[in-house]
Amino acid sequence: MSTLPTFDTAASAIQTQHPAVLNFKGLHPKDLGKFAMHDKRRGGDLSHINTRLSAMNEVLHGGPQWIDTVREKIRAARATNYKEHIAALKAKSRQREAAEVEAAGPRDPWWPCKGGPMREGLLTVNKAWFGGTGQSLWDPERIKAFTRTALTFLRTYFPGDQLCYASAHRDEEAFHIHFIVLVWTVRTTLNRGRQILLQASANPLLARYEYAQDLVGAAFHHLGIRRGAHRAEQRRAARAAGRPAPEPRRHVPPSQYRQAEIARGRAEAQRLVSAAEAKAAGIVDAARRSAAELARDGDEAQRRLAATLAQIGRLKSERAAQDAALLHLRKSADAERGRAAEAKEDADQAVKRYRLANAAAREAQAKAKGIVGSLTLGLRLFAEGMFTFADNETGSNLRLVWTARARDLPQQHRNEARLNPVLPLLKRFADTVSAALEAMVRKERRAIADDAAFLANLRDSLNPDQIARLSRIAAARDMDGPGF
Repeated sequence: MSTLPTFDTAASAIQTQHPAVLNFKGLHPKDLGKFAMHDKRRGGDLSHINTRLSAMNEVLHGGPQWIDTVREKIRAARATNYKEHIAALKAKSRQREAAEVEAAGPRDPWWPCKGGPMREGLLTVNKAWFGGTGQSLWDPERIKAFTRTALTFLRTYFPGDQLCYASAHRDEEAFHIHFIVLVWTVRTTLNRGRQILLQASANPLLARYEYAQDLVGAAFHHLGIRRGAHRAEQRRAARAAGRPAPEPRRHVPPSQYRQAEIARGRAEAQRLVSAAEAKAAGIVDAARRSAAELARDGDEAQRRLAATLAQIGRLKSERAAQDAALLHLRKSADAERGRAAEAKEDADQAVKRYRLANAAAREAQAKAKGIVGSLTLGLRLFAEGMFTFADNETGSNLRLVWTARARDLPQQHRNEARLNPVLPLLKRFADTVSAALEAMVRKERRAIADDAAFLANLRDSLNPDQIARLSRIAAARDMDGPGF
């Protein structure tokens, strides 16, 4: 029933009084069965119902056959109105029209209206007034007081047989009372005779919504429950003053509210999923770009090294040229005294450029010297077997791995700090040297193998004395060193 979302703590820090909630909606007699089915929790939308508490729901007014009674009254009114209509037409000698009405048969005893001629009502107050959300938090004394006042109100303003049925529901978030109202009126005319009609507006409380709110506010005032806000009056005042009028509040059935909340939840979930997918795609794309940038950075580092070495040569040439230009300017100073100021400015500018170039040359030379020194140190340590290289399968993340020979090396950490900046270039040099050494070793081994084969063949053709002499010569040569 509640049109608000569920809160564990329903107490308000602002409201000291809660407004009574009274609303109506049209009901067609053919829908009474659906109403009863939902009222007994045998059908309809039960998603908001705590069915374990449904047995505590209570019928406050109306017997078990109240629907049959309503339908019987409608059938009786339909038949009576039918007879009265025919009789009135015949009394006015309108025989043809009487025959047409008789042929058409009895009609429903109400004028066409939106929703139906009956009224289904709801009477409650904010769940905080009862004590909170759910029957376990409600104050039993307040439930009793509210029920007594509600029944008195309904029986007073829907007298006689207008109040057909009323039931109290305890299996939802807030205690509330559903009721069914059937208002009959009699209208007599010459053309139709005495007609018994269902007409909700015949009851002033149903005819004027503001009047109904005034009455319910007065009825429950002694319980600390007030009338709802005078919104209709506020709208009229705003229109009279030329201000924008607030939109009329519309009662939202619980089923519609829950469907709207589900739709909003699904839309929010879809938004979050889409945002997560977009974020993931962005992360993947950024990772791909980062990998490409790392590869480009490696190539750029090699290009910068080559450019630095080339720049050293250019700076030396520029320095020599600037020295010559400075000498020329000094020799021309005596002959160009008339243009001394301009010449001096040119000389000053040339000096500045010279100093900048000289500083850049020194910086580049120092940087190159540092690189050469680091490479020299690295090649020496590598040749001595102090370290080797380690990297992953893609060749990135290159690092030094110190060997057992370097365990006692005092400057191991400082050497590693010097070698890390030139590690890729050092590895390329080391790979080149290693490849050259391996080629030399392979060549030497092939030469030794050829010599061994030659000696073996030679031994086969010599006599024992010649073989002994050859062995003595080889032994003497081995003592002198390699080179046999």
